[in-house]
Amino acid sequence: MSGVAEELARLAGNLGNLNGARTARERLEALAARLSCEGRALGREELRAIEAAAAVLARTIFEVNRAVSMRIRELGAGAGNAGQS
Repeated sequence: MSGVAEELARLAGNLGNLNGARTARERLEALAARLSCEGRALGREELRAIEAAAAVLARTIFEVNRAVSMRIRELGAGAGNAGQS
């Protein structure tokens, strides 16, 4: 697995903690820059490993976002019912 794919896998693992999520954007931007420089030297298998790791990261981000959105809606519904005791 290439260094880029390994870094994507680490990012996916770090999204569970707030400190890891805070730096994810900067790290992803650095990976994109690295891929633009190194991408031409990578073989098909390495590129597929990167693609697979990126897909896992995308699913992880989607699931985190969905869970947060649901919790926000729950909190909003709870606030609406707070005065109705």
